[in-house]
Amino acid sequence: MKKCILAILALILTGLLAPSFSQAAVTVTPSSVNVVRGQTNTVVITYRFATIIGSGNEMSSQGIYFTPDTTIGFNNVPLTTFITGGIGTVTETVVIPVNIMEKVLQSGTAQFFYRRQFFGLSVETATINMTVSGETGGTLGIRRLSLYFGNGRSETTVMKYAPDLKAYADIRYNGSGLLKGYWEVDGRLLSYVSQPLPAGQQITLTTPDIPALPTFDTGTHTLRFVVTNPNPDQGIPLPTLVYFVTTDEAAAKPVGLKLKNPAEAAEVPYASQKYEWQVIRANVYLIQFFETQGGKTVFSAYTKKGFYQLPQLVLKKIFQPGETYYWLVIGFDKERRMIGESKTGSFRFSPSVSDAGK
Repeated sequence: MKKCILAILALILTGLLAPSFSQAAVTVTPSSVNVVRGQTNTVVITYRFATIIGSGNEMSSQGIYFTPDTTIGFNNVPLTTFITGGIGTVTETVVIPVNIMEKVLQSGTAQFFYRRQFFGLSVETATINMTVSGETGGTLGIRRLSLYFGNGRSETTVMKYAPDLKAYADIRYNGSGLLKGYWEVDGRLLSYVSQPLPAGQQITLTTPDIPALPTFDTGTHTLRFVVTNPNPDQGIPLPTLVYFVTTDEAAAKPVGLKLKNPAEAAEVPYASQKYEWQVIRANVYLIQFFETQGGKTVFSAYTKKGFYQLPQLVLKKIFQPGETYYWLVIGFDKERRMIGESKTGSFRFSPSVSDAGK
C-alpha cells in the first residue's frame, strides 16, 4: 500500500515539476522525390508544424544530405518559422548540386536523404527520401521562368485593336511531368495551359491566337504566366510584362473569305448565275470578275449580302459562252477598310446557250 501511494505521489510531483514546454510534430511535403543525374535539380519542400500549446520559433540552421552510411553534403541556409495558434509552416527551395548525386552513386546506391532538425518549442526532425534517376525519371521542377514580347523585351507599345500582339515564356526545368498554369492580363484569366514536359532543359510557350491578348482598351496593361504545377510555392520569381495600347487604331487584319458557289473550275450554264461566299462581319462586299487570273477586271459590283446574282443584261454584254472566267470577293467594314478577301476562283460557261441566256 505504501508503495502504491509513493508511486502516485511521484507521478503527481513529476507532472508538477516537469518543464511546461509544448510538443510539436512536423510533416514534410513531398516526402520523396526523384532527381535527375548530371544536372542541378530544384526541389520545393514545405514543412508543416502542429503543436499542442505554446507560441514561439522553430529554427533549423542547415539541411544535411546523407546516405545510410555517411554524410555527403550540407545546405547551409537557415530556416525559421513562428508557431502560433498551434500551427506553423515554412517552405524552402532546395538546389541539389550535381556533385551530391555523384557522391551518392559512387557510394554504390541511388538512394539518399535530405534532413533538417528544428529546435525551439521542441526538437523535431524532417526527412525527405531522394532517388537519383535517369533523365526521364526526375521529378518536374522549374528552374527559371522568363517572359518577353516579340521585340525581345519586357515592354512594348501597340495600336488599338492590334491583332498580332504575342508574348513568350521561356521555361527552364529539370525532370519531366505535367506543366500547368495560366496566362493572365491585368489580373484576369486569359487562358489555361496544360502540357506534358518530356525530359529536357527548356520549353517556350506562346500566348494563344484565341483568345488573343486584348488590345481594345487604351492604356497600360500587365501580363503574367502563373505556374500552378509543379508546386506554385516554389520560390521562383514570376516576371511581369507591360504593354501600352495607344489611341491610334490599327488596320484590321484581313481574314480568309471562302468562295462557296460555283465550285472551283466548275462548268456552269451560260445563264444568270448566283455567286455565293462565306459571310463575315463585313458591311459591304465587292465581287470582281476577270478574263485572266490577276488580269484586268471586266466587271465588278457591290452587295451587302453573302451572294450576288449576275444580271442577264451583264451576262450577255460582257461574258461569252464556252469561256473561262475568274472571280474573287473582298469584304469591307463601315469605314471601307478591307477586313476579308477570298482566293481567286474560276468557272467556265457552257458552250451551249440555255434559254435563260438567250
